[in-house]
Amino acid sequence: MRSFEFDYYLDQPISQKILIPVRTLGEYKGREVLFREQFPEVLNTLQRAAIIQSTESSNRIEGIIVPEKRIRSLILQNTKPQNRPEEEVTGYKDILNNIHTNANKNKLSSQLILKWYKQLYRYTSEKVKGFKQENNAILEVLPDGRTAVRFNPLSAKATPKAIEKLCYEYNKSISQNKVEPLLAVASFVLDFECIHPFKDGNGRIGRLLTLFLLYQIGYGVGRFISI
Repeated sequence: MRSFEFDYYLDQPISQKILIPVRTLGEYKGREVLFREQFPEVLNTLQRAAIIQSTESSNRIEGIIVPEKRIRSLILQNTKPQNRPEEEVTGYKDILNNIHTNANKNKLSSQLILKWYKQLYRYTSEKVKGFKQENNAILEVLPDGRTAVRFNPLSAKATPKAIEKLCYEYNKSISQNKVEPLLAVASFVLDFECIHPFKDGNGRIGRLLTLFLLYQIGYGVGRFISI
């Protein structure tokens, strides 16, 4: 949870297995710009498919299941949600669309993260207040049905300041150009998930943050392919 503190990330060795993909991704980033100029119709089709796939998969991972036909209707036709899963899917879709449209107009902050979290549940009857009020744990269901604690995230009391500091340190590292931006994004999302700041929805917010931060460092592929 402290990737950016005391320049910890600057002292981490980078293997060739990491260095080669980072270099390759940078090359593809340049090719994507040319592709956008030459094949706009293809990309428009990919964009519609990516929004549907991203919304469906990100919610399904957290146990929110909505038939693909209904997801298409909710996204492409702005159909009114009919139940709780559809309400959460619609909230996620709204944030996703906003990121695609306004990624470079927003700045990473704890306030932005809280805003997204509340938007995630805006169509439900649940009144979300913000960061978790009680300590939580990451549980594993064992083959015999029993549960075991895999990981204990940061305490509820320490969470607000931790998220605020994480955002500050990330923004500072990017502005000072101290680290490869792709590795900074990965480090931020890892720290965010280790803090696990919410009662529910941490995975979805983490995936939205991944897309948002990639946009801000110039990687727009998430517009066309679900990450």
